[in-house]
Amino acid sequence: MSRKIFISFLGTGGYSNGHYSHENFKSPETRFIQVATLQYINDHISKWQPGDKAVILLTKDAEKRNWEDYGAKDKDGYYYRGLKGRLEDLNYPISITPIRDVPTGGNENEILDIFSLLFKSIDDGDQLYIDVTHGFRSLPMLVIVFGNYAKFLKKDLYVKSITYGAYEARKGNVSPIVDLQVLSSLQDWTFAAADYLENGNAGRLASLAQENVKPLLVSSQGKDKEAQAIKALAEKLKNATDDMLTCRGMNIINGTNIYDLQRSLSEIKKSFIPQLNPLLKKIEHNFSNFTPAKNILNGIEAAQWCVDNAMYQQAATLLQETVVSFFSSRHGIAIDDEENRGLINIALNIIAEGKQVKLDEWKVDENKKETLKHIIETDSLMHNAEIVSAFSSLTDVRNDMNHSGMRSTHQPMKPSKIKTRVNTALKVLSEILLNHGSEED
Repeated sequence: MSRKIFISFLGTGGYSNGHYSHENFKSPETRFIQVATLQYINDHISKWQPGDKAVILLTKDAEKRNWEDYGAKDKDGYYYRGLKGRLEDLNYPISITPIRDVPTGGNENEILDIFSLLFKSIDDGDQLYIDVTHGFRSLPMLVIVFGNYAKFLKKDLYVKSITYGAYEARKGNVSPIVDLQVLSSLQDWTFAAADYLENGNAGRLASLAQENVKPLLVSSQGKDKEAQAIKALAEKLKNATDDMLTCRGMNIINGTNIYDLQRSLSEIKKSFIPQLNPLLKKIEHNFSNFTPAKNILNGIEAAQWCVDNAMYQQAATLLQETVVSFFSSRHGIAIDDEENRGLINIALNIIAEGKQVKLDEWKVDENKKETLKHIIETDSLMHNAEIVSAFSSLTDVRNDMNHSGMRSTHQPMKPSKIKTRVNTALKVLSEILLNHGSEED
């Protein structure tokens, strides 16, 4: 079971009694935001359990004035008990862990030191509840950055809450607890959007969408149409991008996942998740050239999508197999007929090598030779020099990449050469094949 970790900086000021509130929560009277926040978490989010921990970061002055008893005066001149005793009074089944001699964060080195101290206090699977009320102005930003850093490096770690006790916004003796979790959420969406837009990976984006709609689906028993539409979009986007990531040629040609994705997009004009709205048009644009039905030339669009996302190995594979599917269809060969589509490969290789039509030189079953001869002699498009050159170039690229450049009789290609070859082949084949249209079996 994951443990909850409360993290807070203790300040040096003289604190006065008051209440803290958030929505329908109002704390008992306390001088310390830490006490109020721990109570709020326990009463309205999740009960504190054995193994949970409260981490309080203390500068030397903060420890002397507000951690120990009677080290500071409030505005009325009264000394008061420190935070240590007040936390113990709560009697929650948690360990109270002070981190002493914390620097104030007044310069870059001190900020990095604080960062390291925070990181040492957490572990995989933790749920972080962070209070940023006290400390230098740089500390709230540091804590938000720390939370995102921890999410990347710690397995299954989540920042569940970031709060601020706004004493200066009090009304009477009641101060609001301001929820800053949206800042962490915005950074999550930023990273997820970048992951999709730069790398074509929709996994994180899909997970975020699922997380954001889950509470709404629970509260509406799954009947909220917009929430259901977002959930469906997340699933369909991942399915469509996974087809490209894993070179699922038949799925791409059949267009089923593309159809589902485009239909999901059409059902969502504006999302109730604000961070998702700027991405919807971008996603729609990314898939606008695909046909949401069976179309061999979806393979060309998939190769373009892969190049746009720097997936050159997938692009080379999809592009070359699309050429084979295209010519298979022209000659009445089912695109999933592995044995007979191999004749297209052989035909293109023979043309590339410039061999004369001599049946006895072809390494193919006797009963296939006449079919092969017919393909070579009757398909003028297959003799297009640009198509043949692009196909041969892709063969070299695929062999080099699939063998990690470790072929003893060939010099490994430089990455720049691989990219150039794939881009060139894509440009040539897109122009020629798209102009000839899709010919399906």
